Amino acid sequence: MTLDGAQLTAPVAGKTYLLLNKPPDYITTKSDEYRRRTVFDLVPRDLRASGLHSVGRLDRDTSGLLLLTNDGDLTFALTHPSHEVEKEYWLRLDAPPTDEQLAAIRGGVEIDGALRRPLRIRRLVGQPQFELSVTIREGRRRQVRRMFEAVGSKVVMLRRMREGPLELGSLPEGAVRSLTPAEVSALLGKQST
Repeated sequence: MTLDGAQLTAPVAGKTYLLLNKPPDYITTKSDEYRRRTVFDLVPRDLRASGLHSVGRLDRDTSGLLLLTNDGDLTFALTHPSHEVEKEYWLRLDAPPTDEQLAAIRGGVEIDGALRRPLRIRRLVGQPQFELSVTIREGRRRQVRRMFEAVGSKVVMLRRMREGPLELGSLPEGAVRSLTPAEVSALLGKQST
């Protein structure tokens, strides 16, 4: 089967692939000893599946695109650093960034003993909540926030908009939907853009 001339890979039988627009103040663990809300509290019963887990993590105060699946091979393909899957984030800072701060981040800042730099960084126009788009391929803990902290800025709002070929789109915050066969095919066939 093809779509727009591209060969589609059939979703794996018995596997579940979900897209969640994670709100802030939810954690990405299955359960929490402190009884905090988890992303799995948002999954409707009819979409729950055995072995369902998040593909990577989003910090408690970060919102946006989060994949949930019971396909361990896909999780590995999307999260292992060797696959260099792009992740795009939109953010707002506590003060508008200077050209010097953006240049410093583009040049790379030290995080965890290594120089880290974004793949792309650009100013957003016409987005009232967000002012920058940052695309990375690594997934170091709180990497985007830490890059800006290294140049004297603080991220006050952060949302993941894209992971690999999958975009958040207009899915409302807190909503969950199944991926389409074309989206699953794109993830299974090409893990980075």
